[in-house]
Amino acid sequence: MQNRLSVESTAGAETTSAAAAPTGAVADSAQVETETGSGAPEVTSSVQRAATMQAASLSASNVAAAAEPAASPIPKAIAVPVLKFVGGILNLFGVNTNSPLPQLDVGLAAAWTWFRQLQTDWGVAPPVAGVPSATEPDPDTGVVTGNINASNQANLPMTYKVAIDPLLGEVVVEAKTGAYTYTPSEAARLAAIVAPISDIFTVTVSNGLASNYVLVTVPIGAATSAIPNAPTSVSQSTNTATGLVTGQVGSPGWSGQPLTYTVLTPTVGGTLSFDETTGNYTYQPSALSMALASLGLATPDFFTVVANNGAIPSLPAIITVPITAMDATPTAPVSVAQSTNTATGLVTGSVSSTDPAGQALTYTVITSTLGGALTFNSSTGQYSYQPSATSMALASLGIVTTDAFTVVATNGTFISVPTIITVPITAVDAKPSTPAAGPLTTNAASGLVTGSVSSTDPAGQPLTYTVVTSTLGGTLTLNAATGAFTYTPSAAARVAASAGVTTDVFTVVATNGTFTSGLATITVPIAPNPSPPSAPVKGSHTIDTGNGRVTSSVSSTDPAGLPLTYSVTTGAVSGTVVMNSNGSFTYTPTAAARGASWAAGGLNDVFTVTVSNGYTSNFAVITVPISPKRPF
Repeated sequence: MQNRLSVESTAGAETTSAAAAPTGAVADSAQVETETGSGAPEVTSSVQRAATMQAASLSASNVAAAAEPAASPIPKAIAVPVLKFVGGILNLFGVNTNSPLPQLDVGLAAAWTWFRQLQTDWGVAPPVAGVPSATEPDPDTGVVTGNINASNQANLPMTYKVAIDPLLGEVVVEAKTGAYTYTPSEAARLAAIVAPISDIFTVTVSNGLASNYVLVTVPIGAATSAIPNAPTSVSQSTNTATGLVTGQVGSPGWSGQPLTYTVLTPTVGGTLSFDETTGNYTYQPSALSMALASLGLATPDFFTVVANNGAIPSLPAIITVPITAMDATPTAPVSVAQSTNTATGLVTGSVSSTDPAGQALTYTVITSTLGGALTFNSSTGQYSYQPSATSMALASLGIVTTDAFTVVATNGTFISVPTIITVPITAVDAKPSTPAAGPLTTNAASGLVTGSVSSTDPAGQPLTYTVVTSTLGGTLTLNAATGAFTYTPSAAARVAASAGVTTDVFTVVATNGTFTSGLATITVPIAPNPSPPSAPVKGSHTIDTGNGRVTSSVSSTDPAGLPLTYSVTTGAVSGTVVMNSNGSFTYTPTAAARGASWAAGGLNDVFTVTVSNGYTSNFAVITVPISPKRPF
């Protein structure tokens, strides 16, 4: 017979119930269903089932949390086999002791709760649901990996099993480690393009004695690769006699299902014919457009088009088509005989055009240069260009290396197509040299490294230094004005240096206020920890026979000559030791110890002394005599 737990919604329209595990079985999964008023069961969504499971898990966790652990739990070597035996007996009577939830039968639930209290009192509580980890989705596949991250007070081997599958994908959980791999469905990845979404699944974690539920939420990576790229014109040709343009559009890099193409805005200055299946098109400019093209007033036309894979359209693309000018227009001007004076930056040259009828041409600058002064002769087409100091400085940084102006040729009736004439901007050498490190000094005891970096400015301007990326294994301090720096490796870095990782790096640049040098990588050494001092050795001692007090000292030698301090790490058994940091000490035995020494004809006591140089340490067991005294 099955027991059922019913949770009614506030509206009372439907009841969610979870079937209890069969008698004697391990509750490692959950069946969740919704019953309507007609009594016909329907499978709920993964979200509803996971929410029910999470609520049940929290309820079970509260039951376990209510039990206070015993102050002195039974050793696990005893507790675990005994609990397994008791659990086996309870299972025979129908109590599912491994289930995360109590059964609904009052008696079985009471036995389950008693067993959970016993586990907690004995220090063998159920596994605790941690915070599951999740990586960012793989951009190509959407795969997410992570770990359940459950913890286990009993320190027993744990196993993991999916209790409720995700709704929008598939998940595989490693039974022994809790590592999981989640793969979303293609439909879910397409939906994630519209708005961010996530999926959930529930995992049962068990230590063999008890189990718990963990709800895992994973992000769903959008399938951006499913969106076609904006179309481009993959082939285009023009009949110069008629002006007819033929071509084809395509989505570059697309390897999915066949695409269709849709024109959003047609051409304005001519007639466009377009095949939506193949992307082939023809364009015939009107006579008016060709006449205007001869005047340079309407040289290109265009239309906009999108590609569609049946689900998601691409971004719109503008496809430009040329308008052939009537045969009376001068050719577009070209620059000839251009030369540059690298010392001054002055550029000289000329533009040239050909008239179909051999008429004389004049040239007009439509848009002038922005980064310098342009001088232009409209009759001959000769020009000179002098870049400004600012432009030459920017060219030194590689920001702006060219300037341009636009020019047309005219025969008095028709105007050529505008031509953009590009002129170079000569860079000026104003960048400081890449910084270099000078000699370094290392303190072997503390590991402190001192040094400096330096750079040279072409104009002799003062420089400042800036750390771009700092060291990883220590603390770096840099004087921006002088370039002097200190580096102190961390304790962990010095330990690693003993194993072979002996250097650290940082990057630095120099600037003169306007220009910045190249990036320099500076390597600094990491000094390993100093060798430990020798084990402490006890010197001669004196004994006060009246009170039995022993006065002596211990000493040690440090290989690097570092100052040493001494301390007692394990006290004497039969007396009291007072140790000074310089190694001197007194030992006072108890009266009982002195009596025992008298009865035995002499006894010794021992204690442990540790010596440290501030970085490493050593120790030794020191033996002192117990002064005998007759007890009566």
